[in-house]
Amino acid sequence: MKQKERYLARLDEVNITREGGSAVIQYKEAGVPTTHLKIGPEITGMSAEAILDLFNDTLRAQAQLAAGYKHVAVEVPLGSPQIKYFGRGYQWGARGGGVALPGRGG
Repeated sequence: MKQKERYLARLDEVNITREGGSAVIQYKEAGVPTTHLKIGPEITGMSAEAILDLFNDTLRAQAQLAAGYKHVAVEVPLGSPQIKYFGRGYQWGARGGGVALPGRGG
């Protein structure tokens, strides 16, 4: 079964426990991964709702970064070697790769 994606949750959709300076956020829905959100010592003064707000803010920030990311593949020219030797590292590596173009949603 394919793992489901984390999503913005309400307090009644998750169980929140604490392990030291981290919050363990477990969705009640089966198949959604559990998150260990490292917060630090300030977790002791935070309510479950404040922890969930922080977690949801994290998910929003990740979605915003993903929306602004465009990956451009760099192709190796036809007839050229697919690998090259990196002398300083004493190893072979793949040619090509990619580059991220920030600010270009796609």
